[in-house]
Amino acid sequence: TLAARIVWERCDPLIVQFSVALEVRLREAHLSQLREGGALARLIARQGELHGADSGMRRVGREHPGLPDDLLNFQYDPLACAAAAGWEGVQVEELQLSARLKDGVLTFPESPGGKPTRVVTGVDGPRLEREWVEAVSAVGSVG
Repeated sequence: TLAARIVWERCDPLIVQFSVALEVRLREAHLSQLREGGALARLIARQGELHGADSGMRRVGREHPGLPDDLLNFQYDPLACAAAAGWEGVQVEELQLSARLKDGVLTFPESPGGKPTRVVTGVDGPRLEREWVEAVSAVGSVG
């Protein structure tokens, strides 16, 4: 919490809203394409499958109507990389934010006169999933 506050106060971070991060997922539907890819893609497929089983992600997907039934994981890192790279499927807005600590949790509510901060407010999740799976599957593949 302290480190996050220091970074926010002293740098110009790009903040990804948690709700947006939940829109980019690794799903069982992606596994067959990943398994046909190179070593990295196959490793990611295996790790995703194990994580999904270990974390009960399929159950989470079935219990929440907005999530797919074949959920394995949320793709926080691919979304952060896409946002940082300026990928066109990510929406970024500048919002006036203030840092607030409440019950040990650091939040960044909008606040008139707050610090202008770049915030990821939307993403074309299905497109990012598709393009990420294609890119990862191509790494080290023959052909």
